[in-house]
Amino acid sequence: DDDDDDDGDGADGCPAALGCCAGEACRPLAVTWRVMRENPAVVALLVVFCTAYCLSILYPVEQMLYYYQALFGASSGVPGQLVDTWALIYGGCGFLCALFLGALCDGLGLSLFTGVVAGITAMVTALLPIRSQACQVAAQVGLTLGISLYQIIVNRFAMLYAPPRRFGSVGGVLFTLVSVFTGLCLRLISSSGATKGAHGL
Repeated sequence: DDDDDDDGDGADGCPAALGCCAGEACRPLAVTWRVMRENPAVVALLVVFCTAYCLSILYPVEQMLYYYQALFGASSGVPGQLVDTWALIYGGCGFLCALFLGALCDGLGLSLFTGVVAGITAMVTALLPIRSQACQVAAQVGLTLGISLYQIIVNRFAMLYAPPRRFGSVGGVLFTLVSVFTGLCLRLISSSGATKGAHGL
């Protein structure tokens, strides 16, 4: 139980030492903060990478219909067909990702797996501008893979750096940080007017 040795009222312990009424509820967060302070550069790189990665995945998904209308023409039936195809791909590939990609990360190791994730992002970036249904379907497969892959990276990072009994707390804080920064960036992009040309907002 060495992961709980410093959970108490030391310098890194629970804020209950300062009169916090939360008491025991604060202990996991105190330990999480201490773990993340031990590896600040690695944590910062992970959060920045995952935030940028999420933006590269979520923004195209958010703007999918409008982007297809701009690419193929609003009067064309292709945008609607591609959005319907996306729903099928997301359901099917998402199911397979949940089953097998964790095992793939186990086999490749975190460093090589992160390289695979970056490669998929590069593939999607190259395919999205191409005015071809086949290329857009391939990009959709990459986007579906991408939605699942970063979660595996965050979970594996937490497993490597967090004490066994604090894996959930560290992973939860990391997911929260990535989600908050991703949401703020999406908001900044929207408020900047970058999407006005696509759908007249």
